[in-house]
Amino acid sequence: MLKKGSKAVIYVLISALILTIAAGLYLYLLRPFIFQELASSLESLRDPEFLPVNPEIDTWEEFDAFTEAQLQQQQVSGAAVAVVAGGKIVWSKGYGFANRENQIPATGDTPFMIGSISKAVMGVALMHAVENGALELDRDINDYLPFQVNNPRDQENSVLTLRHLATHTSGIRDRERVYAGSYEIGDPAVSLDAFLRDYLIEDGAYFKADGNFLPVAPGETYEYSNIGAGLAGYVLQAATGTDLDQYAQEAIFSPLGMDHTGWFLRDFADQTEIAQPYAFGNRAFPHYGYPTWPDGQLRTSANDLARLLAMVMNGGELEGVRILDEATVEQMLEKQSFSGLESGHGQGIFWTYSSQGMAGHNGGDLGVTTVMYFNPATQVGVVVLSNANSARAVGPVFNIARQMLQSEGMVEIAQAE
Repeated sequence: MLKKGSKAVIYVLISALILTIAAGLYLYLLRPFIFQELASSLESLRDPEFLPVNPEIDTWEEFDAFTEAQLQQQQVSGAAVAVVAGGKIVWSKGYGFANRENQIPATGDTPFMIGSISKAVMGVALMHAVENGALELDRDINDYLPFQVNNPRDQENSVLTLRHLATHTSGIRDRERVYAGSYEIGDPAVSLDAFLRDYLIEDGAYFKADGNFLPVAPGETYEYSNIGAGLAGYVLQAATGTDLDQYAQEAIFSPLGMDHTGWFLRDFADQTEIAQPYAFGNRAFPHYGYPTWPDGQLRTSANDLARLLAMVMNGGELEGVRILDEATVEQMLEKQSFSGLESGHGQGIFWTYSSQGMAGHNGGDLGVTTVMYFNPATQVGVVVLSNANSARAVGPVFNIARQMLQSEGMVEIAQAE
């Protein structure tokens, strides 16, 4: 017979197991995004396999085979790749499935959710508004906003500018429980305005001084902030009187012929054409959104995004259509460094620099792993979009991009097109 102490231990263990199962079921049914985020963190314990660049891959056929193998090895559901050189798209292809269940193949025109590359696209919109006199990068954002944003932990009550928001030096922090809890299936029901007021204003439902802000003045310390990015998009809206999605459509997407691009599900007449997200365990996950949608909710195709990248690489112009002046592009891409930013990295106006000197952005979310970078030295760029969980796909996606951007043979092939 078990002793009384042993019975008590077993009772505690069984009770803990029941509570754990109940908590998991609650999260799975009522808080699916938090559940997926926690589950995905288990996958992230596996280090991605970053391969050295293979100099023997120096033809499109070999690059294609390498890409196919990388995606298959990690069972990435679907992906699309586009390469830019000489001011145009020189190669693109889709791999796998946009929707595995319905056997819909991924193509260069398949819209994928792109995560934080959305910020780089927003950077173009912000600089368009700056160039047209609607915004100033170094002006107090409170001159534009219908409510006041001040860091309660900044003893000097310093001026907070759009440049601070766009370089992630605003002092605004992402409180993860609040940020992850704002995700929902479909387009967000909570407006950007309402969420920001709740998070940034003292009597707001999510306001917490030490959780939402750093104890620093703006411009002092780099800390990546999705909510700060959402606020930047809201500043554009407040200054121009036009919602960011509409502004970008009129100023960027339509002129560039980006016909498979939209910030909301409602922007797509046929939502079945959008790549299905595949989250933890490579299971299909519903299309989703969040109130701070400017920071990562854009859906676009590899070919569309490559057109935007080509425009930036061309100094603001593509196929005779000018979106930005060359000087404005230079200002957007100006490389800056801040305390807290990893060594060798740099920050422009929502455009970032890798330690290898590549300019662009990457993105990761539930069922999202994406890369958009170009090499300023060689003027070759690449877009890689996938609809797989970031922990599963990050290795293949970055390996594909690095092979294209850093292999002398592939750079020469791209430049020759």
